[in-house]
Amino acid sequence: MLDQLAGYLQAAWSYVLREPVKVVLVLGLVAPVVLIGLNNVRESSRQSAVEKELPQLVERIKQARVSNNAVLGEITGDFYSDGNAKCRKGQNLTNLVEDDPCIVGMAAQWQKVGFEDLPRDPWGSPYLFDENEMEGGGCEAGRYDVVFSAGPNGIDEADVWNDDVYMLVPPFKCP
Repeated sequence: MLDQLAGYLQAAWSYVLREPVKVVLVLGLVAPVVLIGLNNVRESSRQSAVEKELPQLVERIKQARVSNNAVLGEITGDFYSDGNAKCRKGQNLTNLVEDDPCIVGMAAQWQKVGFEDLPRDPWGSPYLFDENEMEGGGCEAGRYDVVFSAGPNGIDEADVWNDDVYMLVPPFKCP
């Protein structure tokens, strides 16, 4: 009788221990899938935000060109703002300190276009632009101003556009 009781207690105890372990294992398998799904949704919403913000930035640039009767490079006094502001150093732009040359330089250039504050993308990088229309003094075909986000990796990849999100600004003076 004691042997029967001992067997029963052992079976009950192993069941009590086994079931929570199963639950923990299942949660361990499900949790990464849920977290990956949430991360994908977050990235998708950031991408959508950039795609909504870029046309607004382009519109502001177009208004500044009309107000000044000048192309973007003439307004900023530079035809290479993102490069001259030291944003093309292969660095991650998402966490730059406020006195970093990229932040200071791009803030100054955006102010010339009429922005009080430096516009930033959803990843925290400054929105950048490169003035190309009339660069070099003439209307070379295919030379458009471009406004862009460094994208999820936060690196201005200097015309490679790996994950950068960009929008061309329609020409102002050049056909």
